[in-house]
Amino acid sequence: MSRVGQAIINIPDGVEVKKNENGFWVKGSKGELNTPITNTVNITIEDKTITVEPNDKTSKGKALWGTTRALINSAVQGVSVGFVKEMEIALPLSVPIVVDCGHGKSWYEAHWWKQVLHSKKLEN
Repeated sequence: MSRVGQAIINIPDGVEVKKNENGFWVKGSKGELNTPITNTVNITIEDKTITVEPNDKTSKGKALWGTTRALINSAVQGVSVGFVKEMEIALPLSVPIVVDCGHGKSWYEAHWWKQVLHSKKLEN
């Protein structure tokens, strides 16, 4: 049983959906999308919901069930809300970026001079 495939897709206000013979068409305020579908799934559009059910009980059929449901859900979300990915900066950066590179078999070998400078600072 696919956890993704069995979830019902809600159709938001202002979104039109139609099932073609080999695809699924979605239109909303952000544009329109076509999603390919296979004949291994049965798609039912009722009121404001979309249900995807498998026709084939094999493992490949179940995999295509979840994939098809995810493609349709992404299309509905894309034409209604859109997609936003907020990037997070781990470290504050300024330009220019100064990079210190050393070479050697280990970190210590590559940065031996830092250890020498650090030990001299401790002596003073």
